[in-house]
Amino acid sequence: MYNLVEVSEFFKKLKPADYIAVADNPMTPKHILEILAVNKSYKVRASVACHPSTPISALKELSKDTDFYVAQVAAKKLFVLRQGL
Repeated sequence: MYNLVEVSEFFKKLKPADYIAVADNPMTPKHILEILAVNKSYKVRASVACHPSTPISALKELSKDTDFYVAQVAAKKLFVLRQGL
């Protein structure tokens, strides 16, 4: 599996735009999306909310986000998942 220390060190080296690129990447693993879901940038959190592989636990937290767009996207995805659409 992944070493949390190595992942943390990797993220420390990223520039702000890199976080969005990672969040937008369809190959980004779920555990990385969970880390990015608490990023200070609403743009990163919005990208995580839009990602098709974002875990439900992260979507639940994002649905309570202080940024309206992030919260709206996450809540809508949760609704769709619950409806099985």
